[in-house]
Amino acid sequence: MILMKKILWTGGKKKSILFILPYWEHLLLRHNIDVMHTEKNVCENFINTLLDDAKSKDNLQARLDLVELGIRHDLHPKLLENGRYDIPKAPFVMSREKKEILCSTIQNIKTPVGYASNISRCVDMKAFKLTGLKSHDCHILIEHLLPIALRTCYPNKDTMSVVVELSNFFKSLCSKVLDISEIENLQEQVVLTLCKMEKLFVPSFFTLMVHLIVHLLDEAKLGGPVHYRWMYPFERYFVRLKGYVRNRAQPEGCMAEGYIADECLTFCSEFLKDIRNSSIEETNSEEHRYLFDSFGEPIGAVKNVRLDAKTLIQAHRYVLRHIDDIESYRREFLEEEKKRRKQSTFTAVESEKLINEQFHDWFYQKVLLLNSGDADIPEKIVRLAEKPSNLGRQFSGLAINGFKFHTTSRENNRETQNSGVVNVSEDGDTNYYGQITEILELNYNGAFKVIMFKCDWYDVHHRVGMKQDEFGFTLLNSTRLIHTGHKLMDDPFVFSSQVEQLFYVQDGKHNDWCILIRVKPRDLFDMGRTEDRNVQEYTSAQVWHMAPMSRRIRNLDFVENSFQNEEINDMRRNSESVNNSDGQNITMEDLHNNFYEFHADGRMKRRRGHTKLADVEGLPEGTKIVVTLDRFNVPVSKSAAVLGSYLGTVVRKPHLAPLNLLKWNHKVFKQVYHKKMIDEVERKFAIDVKARKWLLNQLGNKWRQYKRQLKIKFYKPNLPLEHVLQNVPEIVDESQWASLVSYWYSDEAKEDKCGEEIDRATLFDACHKNKEGAYVNSITEEKMNKVYMILAEKRLDRDITEEDIEEAMNAAFGKDHSGRVRGMGPTITPSNYYGMRFGNSSGSNAPGTNNWKEAKGFMKFVMSFLQKKFPEEDLMSQAPKFLQEFAENCATRAAHNSSDGGESTSSDEAEYLEYPMQILDRAEKGTRTIRIPVCKVLWSNHSER
Repeated sequence: MILMKKILWTGGKKKSILFILPYWEHLLLRHNIDVMHTEKNVCENFINTLLDDAKSKDNLQARLDLVELGIRHDLHPKLLENGRYDIPKAPFVMSREKKEILCSTIQNIKTPVGYASNISRCVDMKAFKLTGLKSHDCHILIEHLLPIALRTCYPNKDTMSVVVELSNFFKSLCSKVLDISEIENLQEQVVLTLCKMEKLFVPSFFTLMVHLIVHLLDEAKLGGPVHYRWMYPFERYFVRLKGYVRNRAQPEGCMAEGYIADECLTFCSEFLKDIRNSSIEETNSEEHRYLFDSFGEPIGAVKNVRLDAKTLIQAHRYVLRHIDDIESYRREFLEEEKKRRKQSTFTAVESEKLINEQFHDWFYQKVLLLNSGDADIPEKIVRLAEKPSNLGRQFSGLAINGFKFHTTSRENNRETQNSGVVNVSEDGDTNYYGQITEILELNYNGAFKVIMFKCDWYDVHHRVGMKQDEFGFTLLNSTRLIHTGHKLMDDPFVFSSQVEQLFYVQDGKHNDWCILIRVKPRDLFDMGRTEDRNVQEYTSAQVWHMAPMSRRIRNLDFVENSFQNEEINDMRRNSESVNNSDGQNITMEDLHNNFYEFHADGRMKRRRGHTKLADVEGLPEGTKIVVTLDRFNVPVSKSAAVLGSYLGTVVRKPHLAPLNLLKWNHKVFKQVYHKKMIDEVERKFAIDVKARKWLLNQLGNKWRQYKRQLKIKFYKPNLPLEHVLQNVPEIVDESQWASLVSYWYSDEAKEDKCGEEIDRATLFDACHKNKEGAYVNSITEEKMNKVYMILAEKRLDRDITEEDIEEAMNAAFGKDHSGRVRGMGPTITPSNYYGMRFGNSSGSNAPGTNNWKEAKGFMKFVMSFLQKKFPEEDLMSQAPKFLQEFAENCATRAAHNSSDGGESTSSDEAEYLEYPMQILDRAEKGTRTIRIPVCKVLWSNHSER
């Protein structure tokens, strides 16, 4: 031990123990200077010295050193009579006003998420100093923020020049890629920078860490990029090791045990099925459906939105301009324009303008015409020509290519800024800078999708919008914006994969101007692309078979082209269900689609939603449901019911059954869309071609029924056209809705009515005669003659009413069958024919029965039921005001009728007497037990009694 000490200490200086290693003297890189701590010390030296802080290197002792060295006489301190020193102000020290500008600029800086910590917390605006800076804060300050903050408040140009040169040096040194020739140029430049610093600052400024700057480039030549040699990854891993500690008495053992357990779990997870490894990112199955590699991970809530026509055209126009598959169509369009305008050629600007303004409409008409003929057009081209659906999705943020982008609205109340983007133009000469206002996902009718950023772009073509100062910083005028999207010919959109991130720092003196700073994604390296991927990619069809199969299609027969029967059976076995306490069987699909309403007492009630047939839509490509036909080529069995429901979803898709074509037998409908709908059905169902006639007939009926439902729900003759146009249903294309509503209000629609309403007797008479006008049989003729005789007798006394016709039909034909109304067809039921206030027309509730008796009896029944059910509570006092008024009106009118010896109905009682259920339907919560479904059940029970 004594001998070792003698060896290590020679000449009074300590010698490292590493020198006893036999290979040490042959190493080229014996030491590794930590760039992280070097940056931290250099940054603190600059900030403390410029702000003249207590830790400044320019102090009295440093000035006395100048006196002793006999240099920089203008900075020598002067001894006063009171024994104190008068220290002259150095040229690199900032005034109070400039300190305030510097601190205010740093405090107001907003950086992207993950780029830096909240540096504003380190700014002390009272003392004008920065405290509590971490190593990474200094890294960001010295490389980016400090030069920008100083550009409007620097003490002198020499100081600013030194800070800018040192900032550029550290940025080049810390880049992910190093060029040997560039390193040699940097080496010469950093030596000159250090010489300028010696002329500007006092000698005490040059600590050991400042001197080590000159050696960093030599180590970079030998050791490579600094990312593999500095302390940041080790510091971060230390935090993970500290997280393993559970027993503070034995921290080393906890770290060792935690590390081993983590490694074992990671290793074992490779051999377990369907286990997600937290250290390996999974491939999203939807990624292949997105054009231009625009798929990203949404941040925040996702909203379903309806895109206006202008936004849709601008986005679709941008997509078409970047699709290489339609280049031949673009050339054909330009050739046609040349012939039409009688020009031999177009300039590049003219060609681009024509394509922006007219190509999307020409392309739609061209493909539509070709597709209606025998031309074989790829499916992708057809989908592009049809334009995207106006129903899209809106994100408030998106993570893609290592960046996290936010909209300007999302970051309003945040301390971060993630809305800045830069897009390099196609020629590579111009960079376009902007801020994201919207993130939209376009859906090309289910074929493919694309995520786009709608931005406000800065004017980079004029000096009033963009300039470069003497220090090389690029400034943008925030008041000069272009392509904001307000005009139809604006071009505000860009693909999410096209842009990179940057952020803006407001200029300290001119608030309208801001400096831009480019951002590089962390932990992302461009390794190039290769077609031979070893990573398994799952398609949407492969992912689908992992999901459970719904009850609707579980027991049907399938034809599989891409999957074996065993895999379909696995889907059936994986179809799990959840059982509630009442024994109800509820599928996972039902819970996902919110088909059940849960009450506080644990009860649940199923609610009817829109028929979406998601399980049929999600069938793997090539897997079809087998449909059997009867001898009339009509589908039968359970698959027929699923097919019928699916036909309803087909006619609601705007790209398959447009509503702006008003007639089912329209020429375009027959040539284009009939075939599309049949292809869509045959894509999911294995059905014989003999059933196509039946399919078209059913599709036509469901399409007309769909239009009829829309008109009943949204169209009111007394409403203005503009009001109905604004109330666009969610599943309807906005442009198609405008055409449909305009037709409803047109004179053509009024003339296109099927005719006047007729009574039941006239309808029955017309439907039971042949072409010659004779009845189909003698029994029908005998009964109809009896009806007309009864009506003729009533006509002698007064005019015939609807009630008279109903009584005559009941007298001639007798009581109707259950659930049917004779003469009205199989789809008309007593409920929708007579109304909710009547039962069967031949019973006691026939038309003509006093409505007031029904309303009064119903109220008595409801009140007696509630009082017996809940005798301890005064429920009517808790009922809504209009329900209480209704009950009081019943009692008052009953007393009035009894005093008059009869019952009558006045016109001012129509609100209560004509449709009592309409009043009850307005009560969403009468009491904790009175609900609309309960009232309807009570009403039906009362009618039966």
